[in-house]
Amino acid sequence: MRHFAATCCLTLFSLLATLGASPAVAEADVGDELFLVTILFEQAYFGEIRLSGDDLEMGSNATVGASLRVELLLSEWIGLGVEGSANYIRPGEGPTLVIGETPQVVAFEGRHLIAGTNGFLRARFRLGGGLAEYYFIGGGGPAFMDYDPDDPDAYGRRIAGAGDMGWTAYARFGVRGELAPGFGALVEIGWIHREHLDAFEHTSFVAGAPVVASFDYVINQMSITLGWYMSR
Repeated sequence: MRHFAATCCLTLFSLLATLGASPAVAEADVGDELFLVTILFEQAYFGEIRLSGDDLEMGSNATVGASLRVELLLSEWIGLGVEGSANYIRPGEGPTLVIGETPQVVAFEGRHLIAGTNGFLRARFRLGGGLAEYYFIGGGGPAFMDYDPDDPDAYGRRIAGAGDMGWTAYARFGVRGELAPGFGALVEIGWIHREHLDAFEHTSFVAGAPVVASFDYVINQMSITLGWYMSR
């Protein structure tokens, strides 16, 4: 995480440094753009995964992924667009259930794909006479968890996938700036929420009889995003 945070800081410093660019580079103006196409790389940290509402919680390792964002700049102040994303989650050590009178650890394993499509709205404010800008962005949309419905151990020992559909929402603060006319970089930091109800089924056995418990997947994490964009 420290390496990724350092990269974010270097990117932010490089964007702010463009404010002192030479007059030839300063001819670029982010306020004159009509379209943006952005490639984003995201990591999300911290946050407890809530299973079955607030009854059970477990830790989470970093979520990593990438997005492709297409945006129409409606005015000097507003941008509107859509993005497709693919992220990999990796739950931490699972909770302990008491099945009958026997405690059993729900042990999640591996990384698992969450993919989706988000709509977003961006409020933008110029910096450095139009060479850069800071902004607030918020969005969300449907998402699905990819798993094999025929695999009873899709997420770990005796943990099967039960429902793939859910949703994602996020809000971030960002800074972007021109590195060359029509090309630039950005950094965003904020919050992201993911929620998939009845996402997992854990099967235990009491006196030889199966006991199935269904779990939701609900998490809030700090989101750090780096991106590179092309504009026209």
